[in-house]
Amino acid sequence: MKEYPQELELDTIYCRLPRNGKYVNICFTDQTEEEQMGFLNALTESGLRRMCMELARVARAQGLRSLRLEEAMKQRVLLDSISMKDDFSCMRLNKQAPFGYNLDGTVNEREAEVVRFVFTKSHEYFFNIPQGLLDEAHAWAASEGITLNDEEAADMARARITAYIATEVREKFPDVKFRKAAPSKSKYPFGMKYPSRSYASEEMIDHDLYAQVAAIIAKS
Repeated sequence: MKEYPQELELDTIYCRLPRNGKYVNICFTDQTEEEQMGFLNALTESGLRRMCMELARVARAQGLRSLRLEEAMKQRVLLDSISMKDDFSCMRLNKQAPFGYNLDGTVNEREAEVVRFVFTKSHEYFFNIPQGLLDEAHAWAASEGITLNDEEAADMARARITAYIATEVREKFPDVKFRKAAPSKSKYPFGMKYPSRSYASEEMIDHDLYAQVAAIIAKS
């Protein structure tokens, strides 16, 4: 059986071609080189121009996705570095308590203040993006010879909200020693209760705010 390129469906230029004994619609970027040459040879000049415009759109969309992924990876590295720059004696004493709580299940008010700040700002900045982040997006695009529309600039800016808030947190709470929020396998349900402890921990933030931020993260 002949092997064909993996179907990614990146473009909207489809051609009906035989695949394993039957005809199916295959987009241009999923065709073999032989099929692509046959398709190109059949195009008119105007058809070729339209095709070039579509492939330019595909290339740009893939470039923006790669950029967003790179920014997301940078944010993860930044947050991991913040978590690792802990007071190690504090980590030994509190290694089983999630950030924001004491070992007895009571809320650590200073740490809880940080958590509330992060959730509040995450919600605020998603809908009201800081102008500085929008300016950074346009400045980067200009340096690469790219022009972003408002939606593209907003998407790029939203990808950097976490890093933006992390900087604000370190400036606003210089006295707080940061540590890992909880063991990686653990999850916070609504109200930020920590499920793996035997005690009933106090709730740290408003249910609605938690749900709204969780929905934002799920869509990002």
